[in-house]
Amino acid sequence: MQTPDLVERAARWAASLGFTKSCLDEVGALLHVLAGIIPSGRIADIGTGCGVSTAWIASATGLDVFTIDNDPSRAKGIRDLFGRYDHVHPIVGDWEDVLQHGPFRLVFVDTQPAKVAGVDALVQATEVGGLLVLDDLTPIEFWPEEWKRRPDPVREAWLNHPQLASTEIRTSLKVSCILARRMV
Repeated sequence: MQTPDLVERAARWAASLGFTKSCLDEVGALLHVLAGIIPSGRIADIGTGCGVSTAWIASATGLDVFTIDNDPSRAKGIRDLFGRYDHVHPIVGDWEDVLQHGPFRLVFVDTQPAKVAGVDALVQATEVGGLLVLDDLTPIEFWPEEWKRRPDPVREAWLNHPQLASTEIRTSLKVSCILARRMV
């Protein structure tokens, strides 16, 4: 897949700032595919960073994309990056602040606090039949020994949630995602 121009601009801006926490291209491509097949509804990107994941999503759809980050120092750059994209709505605030704009058909969860403490709130903010995507998981075979002796609270919460049908998928050799669909 050819990288959309908007994604390239976001990635260049992130590099100029020394920002290294943008989503992987493989995750971005997955988000691009998922956003492109959703016929209606709203999308949330929780953890804007420098807008790389938002750019992947916004390049695939004209649906409303609400993207939130708690770092006000990047807010002007985000507004400039997405200024001519009327369907992208940048928000500066804590991750919970985006929930008031739901319900969502697709939610990309890219901030640790939401992955750990926000499971139920995020499920409730997602339409029945909607999708949630969490990235930045380390496949079990790459865990350090000290991790192998204890449960992973993120995987436990998302893979065993009673309202979700969830699976873990590889997006690269050493990174995986959880893909979950709200069932009820």
